[in-house]
Amino acid sequence: MIRCAVGLGLVGLVLTQTRARADSQETYLQCLTNFETYAESIWHTASYANAPADAGYWGDGGSSGNGGIRGNGGVALAYAVLVEAYPGDPKLATRLSRLRQALNYNTGTHVTGTNVCTDGHPWGWSSSSSTDWQTPLWTGSMGLACLLVQNQLPAVMVQAVQQ
Repeated sequence: MIRCAVGLGLVGLVLTQTRARADSQETYLQCLTNFETYAESIWHTASYANAPADAGYWGDGGSSGNGGIRGNGGVALAYAVLVEAYPGDPKLATRLSRLRQALNYNTGTHVTGTNVCTDGHPWGWSSSSSTDWQTPLWTGSMGLACLLVQNQLPAVMVQAVQQ
């Protein structure tokens, strides 16, 4: 019962927009800005054969595993939060560029796209016999990242993510 009460408390906190601690937002954002230094060290421009145009990725860029699409979407979400939290930051242009390129990578290498990941395969649930059950998880962070900054992204990018 304690887990349920805590879970319901967190839902209530989110629904009422009440902050648990006055400084929790600042702490979270500081963690993200600290992480950004690491994220920049694992950024790659997609330049291999059959890579999406104007694309890049954090991690290994593979079609499965935590270092591929899943990680790329997660870091994209972190960058989207930074874009929204710090609109006047000198790093804004780089953050938006990385975010756009990461979303291009994820949309272009999905089974509905025309490109492949670094391992030569597309990602995503392609049929009822597919074993890639994590597709909804991976698209969740990608979609939220796009939603947070859609007013700062090209319309064609937003449409590709929505598809």
